[in-house]
Amino acid sequence: FISWYLSFLCRDLSNGYAYAEILHAYFPRDINMFAFINGRSLQARLLNWSLIKQFLVKKNLPISTEFIDATLHGKDGGAESLL
Repeated sequence: FISWYLSFLCRDLSNGYAYAEILHAYFPRDINMFAFINGRSLQARLLNWSLIKQFLVKKNLPISTEFIDATLHGKDGGAESLL
């Protein structure tokens, strides 16, 4: 599902791109990978997670925003908990 090797989970998962790839594998018609940015800037991370949150609400998939925020900001255990 993921197009590159994840070496440092906290950093590599913070932008949401890998999560988008996983969601795209299960919902290919709903997740457009061209809308996501595989970058590390705060702007890229916020955009990606905003798109993911919109998708989760649309599909009624409950995921705590605390997990998303912890992942977005690279807090310890955030990325792992969200997976």
